[in-house]
Amino acid sequence: MDISGINPEMYEAVTVDGAGRWRKVYNVTLFSIHANILVLLIMSLGKVMDGSFEQIWSLLINITREFMTTTPIFVMLGIEGGNFFCATADELFHSVIDVFL
Repeated sequence: MDISGINPEMYEAVTVDGAGRWRKVYNVTLFSIHANILVLLIMSLGKVMDGSFEQIWSLLINITREFMTTTPIFVMLGIEGGNFFCATADELFHSVIDVFL
């Protein structure tokens, strides 16, 4: 359910009970959309490890390599260097962390 699907009578009921603006937001709005919030949180947790591959790859120079290396960069460097075992292990690690999160 989205915010527009919340019954206006719920807001009226908490107003009669003496709730202020913030109490309405907490007790009615957030309670009504908490399932949506939970689903979106779970779906976005899988992207925590991704990083922005394109931005990091385009800004990657020898001076910044030490500070900007993420797991997608390790995979790309492994593939470019012909070290497919290392690239596979890095991607497997990345996938296990994504599944865990």
